[in-house]
Amino acid sequence: MQRYPEGTEPDNEWHSQKVPTQLVYEKIQQQEQYGWFITLQGRSLQNRPLYRMITGEGPLKIMLWTQMHGDESTATRALFLLWERMASDKNWSESLRKKLTICCMPLVNPDGAEEWTRENAVGIDINRDA
Repeated sequence: MQRYPEGTEPDNEWHSQKVPTQLVYEKIQQQEQYGWFITLQGRSLQNRPLYRMITGEGPLKIMLWTQMHGDESTATRALFLLWERMASDKNWSESLRKKLTICCMPLVNPDGAEEWTRENAVGIDINRDA
């Protein structure tokens, strides 16, 4: 089994390598077939999609998001690994979905991710200025 999707292997540290935004969008769309409910929540300043994904019906609710800072891809890579595990291990996935309700928003700052910058399209650090 490949540990990282092709083209996203880290050089030496996970946060130092850009994950192509188009790859993230493709991975998001693939998850629908594995039990994720995907909705378009809005669009970025540069008209990139902002998705919300939900799976599970458990009482413990978990919120995950990635790339609030566009140049920090560690959580995006971790989300890829979670999706791969859930897709490949049905028993584990079903058990998880019974215990948890997972909501995630991949690429909270898709404009920053595309440009590989901390800030969004108008230079705002959305973590600091939220």
